Amino acid sequence: MTPYLIGGAALIAGAAGFYGGWTIKQGQWDAATVASQKASDDALKAAAEAIATRDVKHTTITQKVIHETVEVPVYRECSHAPSVLNDINAALSQSADPGELPASDAAR
Repeated sequence: MTPYLIGGAALIAGAAGFYGGWTIKQGQWDAATVASQKASDDALKAAAEAIATRDVKHTTITQKVIHETVEVPVYRECSHAPSVLNDINAALSQSADPGELPASDAAR
């Protein structure tokens, strides 16, 4: 036999082996894809059946409203000097005469 004939036979045998391996592996991949799709479909069907069996109940909730008291902060640290406090108290204790009040501007 000539070396070309041996090389050609080896090439044909290699190509046939490659094609056979490719075909087998493709079959395995297809089987895995089909099995995965079937498992996904079964899970979706089971979930849909579980949701369909749920009983929906509409209820009205009637309760008394609980009112909470909100406390306004008291600033205890704020203090005036005694002279300023006397001025404030004197201003609050006097009432102004109508003649002492400034005139209001006309509405525009």
